[in-house]
Parts: sequence; structure tokens; C-alpha cells
Amino acid sequence: MSSGRYKRVLAGTAAALAVLAAAPAVATAAPAQTGSGDRTRDITRDGHEDLVSRKPDGALVVYPHSGGFSAGNPGATFGGATAINFGWNNAGWISVADVSGDDVPDVLAQVGGTITAHKHGGAYDPAAPLGTLTSAQQFGGFGWDQIDLKVLQDITGDGVADIWGRTPDGALTVWPVTAAAGQTTVGAPLTLIDDFTVFDQFDVADLNGDTLPDLIVRLGGVLYGILAETETEPQGAAKAGKSLPSFDAADVAAIKSGAAKQARSAAAPAEPIVIGHGWEQAVLTISKDVNLDGKKDVVSKLTDGQLVAFLNTGADGTVSFSGRNALGTKWSADSQLS
Repeated sequence: MSSGRYKRVLAGTAAALAVLAAAPAVATAAPAQTGSGDRTRDITRDGHEDLVSRKPDGALVVYPHSGGFSAGNPGATFGGATAINFGWNNAGWISVADVSGDDVPDVLAQVGGTITAHKHGGAYDPAAPLGTLTSAQQFGGFGWDQIDLKVLQDITGDGVADIWGRTPDGALTVWPVTAAAGQTTVGAPLTLIDDFTVFDQFDVADLNGDTLPDLIVRLGGVLYGILAETETEPQGAAKAGKSLPSFDAADVAAIKSGAAKQARSAAAPAEPIVIGHGWEQAVLTISKDVNLDGKKDVVSKLTDGQLVAFLNTGADGTVSFSGRNALGTKWSADSQLS
């Protein structure tokens, strides 16, 4: 079906999209190696995903991963906040991923309709954390304030994080990002799902271990997973002929009708599944490898300020998650968690 396949966004969809499709190249340092594309947010460069957020005073801070996880003491998983930059008060969106192709996470921030990519210098010194981000360049064109639910995750398989988001007409869209010869380029948008209007929280992660980027979405008080399917992108799209994941619009319809399954086995078709109930308490939801087992866990910040993790316990193609693991309340006043 057409809504489950890649297609170009029509020029008349929204004026902002035409501007974004004509996005200029962004100058960055030449990549040292091919990126992983796994959106690992390892700011401290110790091999573990850290947490990045913004304090009320506008400071951009990192909570370093301790390097371990104990089910008996999950609150010790992340250390205290360390400021790596200041003046982020006006950012309406902050996210972390490698967009320069050097396998080092950059920090992106949107102010108004413009996104700026702040390049990680490749090293982290806890004695001089303000030297972590070394340069800043505009990322893509203008009009990003017209796009909500923005997420960074590689969909093209080139090791560079692409930017996903919902357009004003309600479509889930991806802008492929490429990095070569010291240049990062934001490509023309491709529609993934025509009608994505019902969801108010969104992230992307491989939920079932098949290396494809699946969707994590919230509708009401329920968190769902929409599993990706493999499909060759049609000729004329950004990376024609390459096998890329796609999403079936019928999965969204199944969620709306309450037909999503409670669990997914390896033998079952790729249908939407229920990750959990009670998500009306969540202010935001992201994915991150909390317990260092190589699988993306679900992390939510609750209305009472707690940060909780639901560990990915699936194996051999199954999708399942643990109960909540309380990571602490030191994020209670923070915003823009990534």
C-alpha cells in the first residue's frame, strides 16, 4: 500500500517543507571513520550511553553513565550533572546523535525555525567539560519549527543519523542525512506514514533485534511499538534501490482500533504491539541502553519528576519489557532529555 512505502513529499504540502528540501550543506570536520548509526549518546566517550538534558538556567548538562547497572540499585546508573555548555534557554528541541559521520555524538538544538549542530570534539575531559563541543553549524534549511516529534536515527544504513518528524499535515517524514568529504547534507523529505496525527510521544529504536528502526509511540495511556518491515526503496528516492525499512499504515489503524497485541513472538507477523499501560504519567519517553546489554530500553520521565527505565527483555525476535526501574529524581527540573 502506498502509505507504507517511501514517497516524495509533494511540493504543495507546506511551504516550510519546500524550504527544508532545499537545505544547504553543513560544513563539518572530515569523518575519521564510518559511524554506527545507532544514535549512541556517549558524550563522555567511555562506551556507555549518557543522558543529556537542559537545566532551568539554560545549562546543557550530561549525566555520565556509571558503567554498570544493578537491578537492586538502579538509581546509581547515572552520575550527577556536569555542564558542557550554557545559553540553551531558547532551544525548543535538543537531541544527540552522530550527524557528521565520525562516530562521535553531536548535539543538535532548534531555536525558532533553525537547527544548529554542535560538533563533539571527539574527547571528553571531566576536568574541562566545557571543551566538549568544539564548533557549531546550521543543520539543514529553515522551517523546523513547523515539524514536531523530531527524532534522530539512521534509517538509510549509512551510519549517519537521519532526522525524523511529523509535518503540519500529520505525516511521519524522514529527511535523509549524508556526510562525506567534510560536508553534512540534509536531503529531500520522504513520507513514511501518511497519518501520524494521533500520537503525542515518539522515538525510534530496534525493538526486536533485527537491526531495523522500529517506532515507539504513545496514544492515550498506552505505549506501543510499530515494527519496521524491509522494503526496497522505489527508484527516484534518496537512496534508490537500497533495501530500507518501511511501515504499514494498517499498524496505525490497528492501534486506533485497539487491535494491537500484548506481545510479539518471533514467528508472528510484524504487527503493532503494546509495550505497556500507564503511560499517561509520562512527560516524555526516549530509548536508551540503560543496562548495557546492547538492546534499547524505554526510559520515561514521569509527572512527579522520576525517571524510570523499562528494560528490553526480548530475545530471538521477541518483543518484551520489564517492569519499571527507578533511576532517580535528579532530572525533575530538567527539560529536553536525550
